[in-house]
Amino acid sequence: MEHVSLFMDLDNIIIDKNAVVYLTKDFCEKYMIFPYKVEGDILYLASIKPLNSHWIRELKFITKKNIEYSICDKSQIINLINYYYGKDSADRALQELQHENNNSEISGKLEKEETELLKGPVITLVDSIVYNAVVKGASDIHIEPFKTYVTIRYRIDGALEKFNTYPKVIYDSLTTRIKIMSKMDISKKHYPQDGKFSKVINDGEFDFRVSSLPTVNGEKFVIRVLHRSDNTLTLSSLGFKNNWCTVIEELLKNRQGLIIITGPTGSGKTTTLYSMLKHINTSCKNLVTVEDPVEYVLEGVNQVHVNNQSGLTFANTLKAILRQDPDIIMVGEIIDEATAETAIRAALTGHLVLTTLHTNDAASTVNRLIDMNIASYLISDSLLAVVAQRLARKVCKNCKESYNPNKSERILLGINEGTQLYKGKGCPKCNGTGYKGRVAVYEIMLVNERHKKIICSSHNSEDLKRYSINNGMIPLKECFRQLVINGDTTLEEYLCNLQEFNLSQVMEVSYAI
Repeated sequence: MEHVSLFMDLDNIIIDKNAVVYLTKDFCEKYMIFPYKVEGDILYLASIKPLNSHWIRELKFITKKNIEYSICDKSQIINLINYYYGKDSADRALQELQHENNNSEISGKLEKEETELLKGPVITLVDSIVYNAVVKGASDIHIEPFKTYVTIRYRIDGALEKFNTYPKVIYDSLTTRIKIMSKMDISKKHYPQDGKFSKVINDGEFDFRVSSLPTVNGEKFVIRVLHRSDNTLTLSSLGFKNNWCTVIEELLKNRQGLIIITGPTGSGKTTTLYSMLKHINTSCKNLVTVEDPVEYVLEGVNQVHVNNQSGLTFANTLKAILRQDPDIIMVGEIIDEATAETAIRAALTGHLVLTTLHTNDAASTVNRLIDMNIASYLISDSLLAVVAQRLARKVCKNCKESYNPNKSERILLGINEGTQLYKGKGCPKCNGTGYKGRVAVYEIMLVNERHKKIICSSHNSEDLKRYSINNGMIPLKECFRQLVINGDTTLEEYLCNLQEFNLSQVMEVSYAI
């Protein structure tokens, strides 16, 4: 008995884990099918196309079940295969590698030829770790050694999630493989190293930036995952509303001046810079960047990777760039007085300069520059705008559900009884977290003549912030609040990201959650 149903949306189906065990990952990938439910003697499958009689017979023979199937979207099937079978290849490689290490002591023999170290299941294990990071949308891979085990964690949408734990016996082979791929010195384990490698995964080109750090339990590795041709780098895709996209696009038409993106580490500053560069990148302009490191390669942009060891610092590179007839200069980060002074003088001499700085809000940027011994009149003359931002995890659209907030939550957000908030209950699309993707939370301080007077006279950040809000700036806290109310993110993210709350209020609401 077999039966085919019309097109079915897998996002609306609860997956029966008992059905998954009837088929292997390899078989599912070969025929692009996925078992999502079993009832009695019937196994229900999702397929991208009708199954012919030969396949049906093979499936019935393998599963000992009658087959019913529905036509489903290919991307949904791939996501489910990766989610439910993701660890299979890594686990098989682990078993082989443990057996190999226990019998040949490969991990302790650095004198073996590289070709020997490149053989066997260790390749499968590392490739599986990297592959799963890409398909799960991870930005970083953490490989952490402890006394008796090694933990693999992925940073997905800003939060670390555990992928797997392996016994310590495979650690040396695992790290040696990573070092060889990254062109790092496999014999040196007691000081930090940096390396990189590239891979093509699912038709996408990826760069992997590797950093090692010696710890008491061995070298810890962090691998940054970078999509070489990320076509999503637009202001609107980052979460900027249409009216603010227009404001920023108008700012980018200036022939000279300074635009600063500010926020803590991991707040998406560099990504916003790249989206700006992508918007203004035309054949009639000379765009030059100085970065540490170059995270995305942009076609038509001259990108320079600083190298402090050879004297190619931010400040020195900036001075060289000014002799290259640039129209637009992007400085990855203002890290010291020399870089700040050169960037500002460039902004005053006919160049549009885009850069980042570490401050908590837009108004504090002026004080940070003054702390770097930059004269207030130079800041006021050069500064066009400051964009302060954070990144908030977005509620997964697939498993999004509403709930009624309690009294403490309503008071915190200033909403009326009856207003509903949203959260994700967890599903395969979001790896069970309830979150999928991130959205920018921002405040934009547009500098006008009144701002310039405040900067030159008192350069008081509170005065700047107060005037900016009165002049139409929506502060970070309010932007975040609106995202929660609109269902884009959750109250949990609101509490985790903003430091403006007093501690007792945060604790009260957290306890209520």
